[in-house]
Amino acid sequence: MARSKEFDPKKALNRAMHIFWRKGYSLTSLADLIEGMGIKRQSLYDTFGDKHKLFLQVLEHYNNTVMPRILVPLSSDNASLPEIEKVYNIFMTRVLTGRGPGACLLAFSAMELAHLDNDVQEKLQDYMAIIEAAFLNAVENGRAKAEINTGQTAISQARYLASAMYGLSVLARSGANQETIQDVIEVTIQHLKTHV
Repeated sequence: MARSKEFDPKKALNRAMHIFWRKGYSLTSLADLIEGMGIKRQSLYDTFGDKHKLFLQVLEHYNNTVMPRILVPLSSDNASLPEIEKVYNIFMTRVLTGRGPGACLLAFSAMELAHLDNDVQEKLQDYMAIIEAAFLNAVENGRAKAEINTGQTAISQARYLASAMYGLSVLARSGANQETIQDVIEVTIQHLKTHV
C-alpha cells in the first residue's frame, strides 16, 4: 500500500513558484527548493521530477493562479478601455506592494530562459497568447465603443498592451518607483485613446 504524502503538493508548488520568481531559474539550487518547499529531496523528485520539470509546472501554476487575478477585469464580455486601465493598475499595485517579487514571472523567465530552452519558450508563448487574447477582447470592445483609436489593427494594439506590461515587469524588477511605472501606464493608455 502506497504511503500518503507528508506534504501538500499544491502548497509546495506554490512555494517553489515564489523561490523561482525571486531568484530566477539559474540561481535557484536544489537546496533552495528543498528548504523553501519544506520537503525532502526524494519527495521533490518523486512528486515533481527534476528541477526543470518542476519549473515547467511552476510556470503552469503561475499562469493558472496569478495571471487570472490580474486579468480578471478583461474577462467580462463588455470589457474595454476602463478595464484595460484597471488591469495595469492591478499589475502596478502587485509589483510595488510585495505581492510578487517585482516582476511578471513569465516576463522574467522569458528574459532568462526562453532563448535557451525550447520547453520554456513553448509554454511562455502559449501563456502570452492567452494574455494577448484577453487584451484583444477589450481592445475590440473599446474600438466598437469609440474609446480606442483605429489607427492600427486591434491585434497590434493587443500585442502592444501585452508587451508594455512585460516592459513594466523589467522596470519593476530594476527598482523603478511608482511615479515611473505610472508614467508608462498613462502614456500607454493615452496612446490607445481615440484621437480627437
